[in-house]
Amino acid sequence: MLLVAACVQCVAEMATTNGSVNMSNSKLRKVECLVCQKVAYPPVMQCKNWHLVCNQCRPSLSLCPDPDCQEEINCATRSGVSEKFLEKYVVRCKYFKDDGKGCMEAWFKDDEECLAAHEEICILREVICLVPCCSQSVQLTKILEHFENVHFMTPNANSNIEYNVSEIIMQRKCIVNETCGDKTYKNIPSYLREGEDVFLTVFRISSLRQPIFELSTVVYPYYATSSPTVNHSCKITAANQEDSNAYYKWEGPMSQIFPLTPVLKVQDETAKLKWDVCIEIVRKS
Repeated sequence: MLLVAACVQCVAEMATTNGSVNMSNSKLRKVECLVCQKVAYPPVMQCKNWHLVCNQCRPSLSLCPDPDCQEEINCATRSGVSEKFLEKYVVRCKYFKDDGKGCMEAWFKDDEECLAAHEEICILREVICLVPCCSQSVQLTKILEHFENVHFMTPNANSNIEYNVSEIIMQRKCIVNETCGDKTYKNIPSYLREGEDVFLTVFRISSLRQPIFELSTVVYPYYATSSPTVNHSCKITAANQEDSNAYYKWEGPMSQIFPLTPVLKVQDETAKLKWDVCIEIVRKS
């Protein structure tokens, strides 16, 4: 009956004078799985001594994980008290998945602001791949795998990348053709890494009218940390291989870059596309 007493005590501690619920996440420990130490979502299992185990961890156990208990876990039954408590007072991250592969974080229902803040930067959130002609929803932790296996991007652990435009065109590496209105684009997607954060870059070549081409760059962040966009800056340069005076640069905070909006545009009237382009992400100190 220890768990029943604990849950009753917890509810009593949470009640305020006006009858609303005001709780701290420390009280969620009363309904945590002893193995993974995450909130044990229904079905919640318990041994004969009321120790809780989540449904994902239970198959790997033969004995209760509590060192002072060691009851056979195959005799475990569902904990109705815990499940009712969770249903009434607790809300989980929207990126939770029943198979245990989603986010296991939980908040009390009156703490909506903390929940919303977490979901905005949740490491297991779903993000949209912005590679042209894709728009597939992918879990953030699998975005690099998606880039490399679906879009055949070269693995890159660096925070900068360089393009030799004419060489890319000749080799036809990783080019995504796209038509928008009367324009045809050749998109070369790649990614940069700065710590745990990933930045999708799309270098675009579009034919305005013969022999004029326009070169532009799109940068989009996929933040794996809580770092806001103002903590990173982006630097893009374009240098013509045959004309030293043809040099262009854009530099500024990521907060000034909008999704799918070209950052640096350069026009080439020779149709030779003899350009070296460099993109670099820098974390501000």
